[in-house]
Amino acid sequence: MSERRCVSVVPVTRADVEPVARTMARAFEHDPFHVWMFPDPETRQHKAYRNMATLLRHAARLGSAFTDEERAAGAIWVPPGFAPSLFDRLRLGLGILPLLGWRARQVIAVDDVMASHHPSGPHYELSLIGTDPHARGQGRASTLIRHTLEGCDAGGHDAFLFTSLASNVPLYASHGFELVAEVPLPHGGPTQLAMLRRARR
Repeated sequence: MSERRCVSVVPVTRADVEPVARTMARAFEHDPFHVWMFPDPETRQHKAYRNMATLLRHAARLGSAFTDEERAAGAIWVPPGFAPSLFDRLRLGLGILPLLGWRARQVIAVDDVMASHHPSGPHYELSLIGTDPHARGQGRASTLIRHTLEGCDAGGHDAFLFTSLASNVPLYASHGFELVAEVPLPHGGPTQLAMLRRARR
């Protein structure tokens, strides 16, 4: 296991988007959901990078994307009550949908299914978190998770996430998340594990 170290959390800036997107594309190279989204192994890494860069640019404008001082990990959170403007939706769509090709309509259907399983009350969603494979085991992901959970507790907000990998459940459970549902996806998408963490007051 890699040596654990003190990790500082910093907001993702425009200058960080490219290195953090490459880090997260590497982190998700074998993730079942990303393999399903980008089934061609020859183009998967490039498309995953462009997808991550689009999402990070958007989250950075909201102040809801974070990384560490070495840009070896990244996290994107969706804040409570967030409703993207029409311009934001168009910008995200133009950046992501062309990458999906024939899979685009299926991904939209899958997103609708996942959205229906979100908690009803205000909550933060851990949309994406990943660590470069060469930097795992050093506490980077845990530090990024704790950083926002402290704000969740201060504001009395629950936190929610989906994961495609059962092997991730112990990590999230160690931060107080509980498995609340297994969500099968249409069109051959991998089953999602929904996890919820109640605010600690």
